[in-house]
Amino acid sequence: MGRRPIIRETILKIFEETNKDYLSFSEIKINCEKKLNRKLHDSNIHRNLKNLINNGSVEKILIDGKPAYKLTQQYCAQSLKNKLIKIIKERNANEFTELLHARDESVPHAILEIPPQEDIFSIGIKAGEFLMVEWKIPHVGIADTLFNDFIMLPKDKQDGIVKLLAWSYWTGVRCYIEKSSFKEQPLKGELNELKEDCKRYLEKAKRNNDENRVKGEKAILKTLKITEELITKENLKDFLTFIENNRKKYEFYIEIILNTFHGWARGGELIFNEFMNYMYNIFDGLNAIGSWEYFEKKLKYHILNACDVLNYFIKEVFNYYKRKNELLLKEVHGTFNEAKDNLKGCIPFIEDLTELLEKRKFVAIYLWNFEAIDAEIEKCYKLPQFEDWFRALKEGRLDHRIWLFDDRTIKEVEKAYRRVRRGMPPENIKIDKEPWTLRDLFEYHPMGKSPSFWEELINILYKQKEQKLIHL
Repeated sequence: MGRRPIIRETILKIFEETNKDYLSFSEIKINCEKKLNRKLHDSNIHRNLKNLINNGSVEKILIDGKPAYKLTQQYCAQSLKNKLIKIIKERNANEFTELLHARDESVPHAILEIPPQEDIFSIGIKAGEFLMVEWKIPHVGIADTLFNDFIMLPKDKQDGIVKLLAWSYWTGVRCYIEKSSFKEQPLKGELNELKEDCKRYLEKAKRNNDENRVKGEKAILKTLKITEELITKENLKDFLTFIENNRKKYEFYIEIILNTFHGWARGGELIFNEFMNYMYNIFDGLNAIGSWEYFEKKLKYHILNACDVLNYFIKEVFNYYKRKNELLLKEVHGTFNEAKDNLKGCIPFIEDLTELLEKRKFVAIYLWNFEAIDAEIEKCYKLPQFEDWFRALKEGRLDHRIWLFDDRTIKEVEKAYRRVRRGMPPENIKIDKEPWTLRDLFEYHPMGKSPSFWEELINILYKQKEQKLIHL
């Protein structure tokens, strides 16, 4: 048995831990010596690097004419795969809040939450809100869970986080409005220029009888006018309300523009959309007071970069406060400089926000076209449907389905009972307008292979039939 390749393993660990895209030979050597706490010859490093290059883990590149080394895409992909497998293998089955969920006409998925979320209905009752977690779309499922965690926080922490998000966003918005990103002038002046350009193109299109182009230019003008009205709003509550009220109208005009120009017209139609990107404006706001780097250090990079999750979460938080405490959002107003001053007092709440965002770990697996899981998917889908049906049958809520109490139906169930007693599966037939068959019950129900289960079903059918006859 050969010796363990300690130096090779150390080199790979150094690459995995560094934030740099590549490392020089001297950087690799220095870090190896630090980790192993001993001096190493250059030849040792060279030999191990050569082995790593030969097995496809590391590649040699030139940076400004000097050699450097980096992990190959192949190694990174394999490393990520191994880590994902390890994450899943280490978890208990009961930690999966949804395991091969296949109801509600959604793609089958398994969701792992660490720690598992409290029952959604219990949280809703405590918060006085109707809550849900929508896992049909991964980023929405994560954002919904984060929002549910948010509303369970103490009121002072909730208010602190909202003030941080609100003032960061408003500072970024005012920065854009008062000093446009594209030109050194207020956004209003830029919108006026864009409108004049659009009107010239519109007149030209009319002269050329280009009806399609006329339609497109008019749609651009509409988006510019919506944006122009938006930036007149003097506080965050009115600003957010206007965005929400005009979102569908704006998206309608965008669809016309895309169809007309077969892409973006670059006529300023995307400016309104910039204000719907909460994280983009929060970045500008925190950056304006020099606090973005502090926020960046507090939060894991992959979380900070997940703008789809964060934008959805922030939108839910703002909508919640519009319903519950709109005064707080109305108090967020003022110029860019005034907003910066107010934002500085909110920076301590970054601690509460990062603690909330890192409270849980999530794994979401979505499955498509894997034959091996078909039986499990059927079980996950059909069993809950049967349990609902069985409960309704016992409570007499299926009495209107007269075919259930027909002699032929009951005989089919009795035949299934006799086959089960002999250890044979029932025939694959349905007795009602439900997705499951008698064979499904045999194969998937925990009691499906027990004759007593079928006896109970037969007795209930007879009992309900007799009650119907009495009423008749």
